[in-house]
Amino acid sequence: MELTYIMLRDALFYKDAFQHLASVDPNYINLPSEDEWCYATTLCQFLKLFYNVTNIFSATRNVTANVVFEEIQKVRNHLRTHSVADNDYIRSLAIKMQEKFDKYWKNDYNVLFAIAFVLDPRSKLGYLKYVLENLNERDAMVQYEKVERSLHELYAEYKNVYATYDEENDNANNTNVEFEEERPSAFSRDAFFTYYMSSVSPQVPRTDLEAYLTDPIERPWPNENFCILNWCKANESKYRVLSKMARDILAIPIFTVASESSFNTAGRIINDYRCSTTPETVEALVCTQSWICDEDNSCEIFEDKEDSSGDELA
Repeated sequence: MELTYIMLRDALFYKDAFQHLASVDPNYINLPSEDEWCYATTLCQFLKLFYNVTNIFSATRNVTANVVFEEIQKVRNHLRTHSVADNDYIRSLAIKMQEKFDKYWKNDYNVLFAIAFVLDPRSKLGYLKYVLENLNERDAMVQYEKVERSLHELYAEYKNVYATYDEENDNANNTNVEFEEERPSAFSRDAFFTYYMSSVSPQVPRTDLEAYLTDPIERPWPNENFCILNWCKANESKYRVLSKMARDILAIPIFTVASESSFNTAGRIINDYRCSTTPETVEALVCTQSWICDEDNSCEIFEDKEDSSGDELA
């Protein structure tokens, strides 16, 4: 699907070139008709979101755990919209993809991804609730309460391990912040920011989790290269326990399959055996791979040392 989108995108970009070629070269007889160009445009527009989401999820140089929840909701809405599209092919394709999507996401939300989403200072619980409310799901608030409860339970476990005696005293110094009034915009992080500013009520936090949740969200700016790891590092002294929790959760990679296979409807990508692998088995596989890599590196280093010692004796 990724390659299909790229080919369609590039072909549409060179549409005028193809038409010019057909006018000057009588041997070129494969010029698409206008209906075919329109069909290609519609399909390209439908696939664009999946291409963008796949690239976000498969990124290797930045954290991806905090963006999964929001991007998954974009895919959900996209499939829901196009499953009733007028175009027969797009509608059938969206329905097939919806069936595959529902296998993993219909009955429940991944709580860990939702917690990672909340740990993004541009989101927090407010944006989570905002997104769920706009999905118009019957159990949206049930899922929200489940995520909120799991967040506090997980934090309590970390606090038992990492909390210090002066944590509450430090967090009690957080005071109310006056917010600058923002201009409303369309449904997006900008719209939520305006909604948040008008509804937030100042509170005196008791823990660094409560301090984090009651502190103002970070204002998202267009084309901003926001690095959540840098933000966590800069605020580590303020959110001592929470920063350690965020460090562990945000380190979780999202993809375990090739990016081009993500939304492929041709066949099964993650079979029943793979998706039911126990955590112990996954840990064993990861450790084994790490040991094999270390052995290979050790052999290379040993061979290099032997070669260098041989040169010195010569």
